[in-house]
Amino acid sequence: MPDDITDAFDRMEFGAYSHGEHKPFAAPGTAPQWTRKLPFKVTHVKLNLTFKRLEDRSFSGLCATSIKAIKDGAQRIAFDAIKLQIESIQDSKGRDLDYDYDEDKLTVTLLKALPRGLDETIVIKYSCTSPVAGLYWVLPNKHYPNEPVSVWSQGQDEDNRYWFPCIDTPHLKATTEVIVTVPTGYEALSNGELVSKKEDAKSTTFHWLFEVPHSLYLVSLVIGKYTITEEDCDGIPLRYYIPTGREADTEHSFSKTCKIMRFFIDKFGVPYPYKAYTQSCVTNFTFGGMENTSATTLTDLTLHDARAHLDFKSEPLVAHELSHMWFGDLITLKTWSQLWLHEGFATYLDPCFAEFDEGRDEFSYRLLENAERYMQEDSTRYRRPIVTNVYEFPTNLFDSHSYPGGSWRLHMLRHQLGEEVWWKVLQRYLTKHAKGVVETVDFQRAIEEITGDPMDQFFDQWIFKAGYPEFKVTQSWNTKRGMLKLTVKQQQKGSQMTPEVFVVPVDIGVTTKGGSMTFEIFVEQREQTFYLPVPDKPLMIEFDPGLWVLKTLDFDLPEDMLCYQLQHAKEAMSRIQAATTLAKKGTPSAIKALKEAVLTDPFWGVQVRAAKALGTIPGEGALEALAACTKAKHPKTRRGVAVALGNYRDERAAEALLPLLEVDESYFVESAAATALGKTKSEKAFAALKKALSKDSFRDVIRTGALAGLAELDDERGIPLAIEWTAYGKPYLVRIAALAALGKLGKYREHRKDILESIVAVFKEPFDALSYRPYIAAISALVARGHPDAIPYLQRIASSDPRSRFRQRARRAIKTIHTGKDKGDELRKLRDDLEKLQRENVTLRDRLTKLETSAAPQKPRKSSTRRKPKTK
Repeated sequence: MPDDITDAFDRMEFGAYSHGEHKPFAAPGTAPQWTRKLPFKVTHVKLNLTFKRLEDRSFSGLCATSIKAIKDGAQRIAFDAIKLQIESIQDSKGRDLDYDYDEDKLTVTLLKALPRGLDETIVIKYSCTSPVAGLYWVLPNKHYPNEPVSVWSQGQDEDNRYWFPCIDTPHLKATTEVIVTVPTGYEALSNGELVSKKEDAKSTTFHWLFEVPHSLYLVSLVIGKYTITEEDCDGIPLRYYIPTGREADTEHSFSKTCKIMRFFIDKFGVPYPYKAYTQSCVTNFTFGGMENTSATTLTDLTLHDARAHLDFKSEPLVAHELSHMWFGDLITLKTWSQLWLHEGFATYLDPCFAEFDEGRDEFSYRLLENAERYMQEDSTRYRRPIVTNVYEFPTNLFDSHSYPGGSWRLHMLRHQLGEEVWWKVLQRYLTKHAKGVVETVDFQRAIEEITGDPMDQFFDQWIFKAGYPEFKVTQSWNTKRGMLKLTVKQQQKGSQMTPEVFVVPVDIGVTTKGGSMTFEIFVEQREQTFYLPVPDKPLMIEFDPGLWVLKTLDFDLPEDMLCYQLQHAKEAMSRIQAATTLAKKGTPSAIKALKEAVLTDPFWGVQVRAAKALGTIPGEGALEALAACTKAKHPKTRRGVAVALGNYRDERAAEALLPLLEVDESYFVESAAATALGKTKSEKAFAALKKALSKDSFRDVIRTGALAGLAELDDERGIPLAIEWTAYGKPYLVRIAALAALGKLGKYREHRKDILESIVAVFKEPFDALSYRPYIAAISALVARGHPDAIPYLQRIASSDPRSRFRQRARRAIKTIHTGKDKGDELRKLRDDLEKLQRENVTLRDRLTKLETSAAPQKPRKSSTRRKPKTK
């Protein structure tokens, strides 16, 4: 269930308070969560639902739950059922049963206790009206007249209880069937196979049957008007439910589904577990996608046109959700504390497909981004073990520790085990636990069974503890002895949670005029020195060139070695490391090398990171280098150049950005140029950004970029524009950007009231799929605004909102505002003083550089070629 938009909210809320000690994940006193004890197991759930009019936001239903006693004396069954209207409850013989219901727990008492092994079916007749979670209606209204009528579910983690009574715990698995009657003209989709479809003049009844036991949070329902297409993938039907009118975008979004399916089947050594695979695209989905068993639900935002396809792909989302059919659905976590066994795997396996489909550079770059996402959360929000049962709500665990943090643990395991063994382990793990539930120890045992090696140390330091090594590396080469001395220090602060010493193997690459060699060192001490036989003077020394170790790295090499590494390193990640370190030199020759990398490196990711590195170097030399790169061929490179130009408060940066904003073949380049233009503080920025607000684009990225630019411009003329675009009726992605802009522009005292009223107006809107993300964005905007007058509004949400994820966000927001309000003025003054000092230093540095350049003798440039590495 990936969600890049919610990740952005979290960065906006908490990025400003990111220094010092790691914050705790759970509040003091939070009780640990344990597996729910049950005297029975659920064997089958049958839903019979009738939607007479979709516009009524209601339905009537029968829920028949079949149970088998696993202990003697089972008589009371507690269903999770939130604010349902219960009409009657009967047993399998039609006899009425007593029950207690507090609108949260529905406790049913059987007529007599069940002996162990005996079956019973409990039939609950109920109705449901306007649930606040779990099942969402999308309906047109006067503000959104073009919204397609649709209904869709989102059960993870514990939200299906809002629309049918269930034992809502992941370790309980059952077969299911869903019979749903909808008005004629609408399709209805659920898990499994369509057993029958019956139509009359007014309604259509769909009967879906799923015969493989699965967790009840995976039960799905999608209703709407769709164009349904199907293709065959080696005997597996692949079906696509595309909203009417969006058929032309299907090819760009889903053309590689069969290729992904074949890749996973081949690598896992386990067939696809179900009879068919369906992907449906729904409007205003709360997340990026949801791996409902055999019937994945995706946001319609993944559907895109040819222009967006230049630098946007659906394959990461498609592969992520498809991998869950094995890791998450076929085998399922026992408790939510084990979430990484779902999301860590899916977040790693979709880059694995990219490696197969697009090459190692694309794969490694995705892992680099995953590491950055995880480390940002670790440093700005909290640090926690990958597995922890101390949390308030399961939603707390859907974070960058479980997703990219978990993926990195698997990445390191793959390297340490070796390619062949790695895939054998996955096959053993899947085969042994198919259709069951798992804990981390089950995965550990699968590794040990295949390798014969104990894995306690790895799982202890990387899964059950927290953090990562923070390396500082120094080197020296002894000419007489032909020996390279490498000193590796671990600088992380050890604690009960974070190891003082991580034990980890690291590859060291060394290139000399005689060729290249690779050494493996085993780091197992706080400070350790290694002596490596290197007969000739090193031209290049690479620490973990393949990016196989999760870490931070401080390895300050001489400039000539870094330039050589940037030009000649085989691994793209090594060249990126060189670019990042080279920027700290800031010399004319470093700038020249980085500019050349932007324009000529064979991989766009290196080009982007070289541009980013240039953007960290103050002065006109780096600015002029970036301005010369605005016509780079790859759109992601131009985007990176635009972002980097935004680091300069200089009219020359604005002049370089204006043509990119005016017209570029990529939507995303124009968006990045708009945001960067605002950061330049140019006098030309406001008019250009106001004009950009009129541009339509995929996902409204140009408008959202323009609103972000207005926020960065920090011009109060942008406030009325942002307020205008927050209004209910505007596209929700634009509303999110406008709310974020108001949060940043909230410092203007004369507009404080208007900004507050515009933000909190979102909380008064009818809560439905249209307002889900704007609601979160409004909370984040109040945090960014930072004024305590928002706290009463947040307290109401924190105390009375029926949805746990919003109560949680409001509580965090209150705490953050309390923490930051006393520091705000002081921080702003410090930032202003720092920017003034930086501008003065840049002026002096530019003068010095010109003097040095005019005085230095020119040397001829030596040519060189890439070498293939030799392994020793």
